[in-house]
Amino acid sequence: MFGHELNFAKSEIGEGTMDLKDLDKCFRATTCLDEEFIELRKCYAMMEEEETQKAISIIKESAGRANVVFMTNNVDGMRDEYCALNEKQKEDMYKEGLDPLLDMYALYCMSYKTKKHCDRLESFLDCGFSIMERYAEEGKCTKSEDTAE
Repeated sequence: MFGHELNFAKSEIGEGTMDLKDLDKCFRATTCLDEEFIELRKCYAMMEEEETQKAISIIKESAGRANVVFMTNNVDGMRDEYCALNEKQKEDMYKEGLDPLLDMYALYCMSYKTKKHCDRLESFLDCGFSIMERYAEEGKCTKSEDTAE
């Protein structure tokens, strides 16, 4: 299911389809650009607190496996801590966090009992991927706050 969500996102840096590597680059760049994060923040609001806290827990565990410590328990604080990392640390976090986050998605979406969680998570992904697609077309996926004009 996640692959289906990802394949619709087109990307200049992915030559037609945003793959997981392109998604990482785009997420890194746009998360740390202030104006772009305001728009991405709207996607996070589509999830309920339980889902957000589950994702934050997974990210914190993944950060630990990447030898990074996150202290905060909210999206904005995590964003600030994430953006303070160097590119190698961000890459390591992505590698450590992708599978557990995909597992969370699969767990929510394989049972009718958790269909509402799945629906909200899919709305969040649709929102995020649509924004990332547009950012890639605008060339924002290769910029960060450090290199923004």
